[in-house]
Amino acid sequence: MTLPPGVAARDFENALRQWERAVGKEWVFTSDADLDLYRESYSPFWHEPEDPVPRSAIAIPLVSPFPPRRGVGSRGPS
Repeated sequence: MTLPPGVAARDFENALRQWERAVGKEWVFTSDADLDLYRESYSPFWHEPEDPVPRSAIAIPLVSPFPPRRGVGSRGPS
């Protein structure tokens, strides 16, 4: 795991643990394979020192503010 510039390993790991408690461990990503999905695909700096590589990613699960509609047909309420 690569650290963000200017952030101590202990502080970064503490922040990740807090995110894991907040959204669940399965939604906090730190592996290179996972973080590649968050990189800028068309960056001219790919694999260069200037490449802005993410150090972690948080993917919050989709939660609808509306409860599922039950008993309503495809045409909507009558």
